[in-house]
Amino acid sequence: IEPNSMPIQFFPNPFSIDLKYIVIDQNWGNSDVNIYNISGQLVYNTHISDQQNQFNLSTLASGNYILKVRNVYGEEYSVKIIVKKLVQITQLTNKRAKGKGRKAK
Repeated sequence: IEPNSMPIQFFPNPFSIDLKYIVIDQNWGNSDVNIYNISGQLVYNTHISDQQNQFNLSTLASGNYILKVRNVYGEEYSVKIIVKKLVQITQLTNKRAKGKGRKAK
């Protein structure tokens, strides 16, 4: 399937927590989704329908994954997705701020 003619569009890509989707072709509105890590291990599976529009993937670590979709007619396609977790820098910032307030002896 050509990228511009994908029956379901997943976005944003990369993402950090929630992967949203839009069903473009109604033949794909009732499909199974499997997500595999780069080693080929199944790490997540779900079923999508026209009523849903996102799923939470907060349990996935940062990295590249293959998302495979299979509809009720046996048709399938794959798309690469990228999980990019946001780095927490709050603690580092707080430590620096505390260090600036020290008086020289």
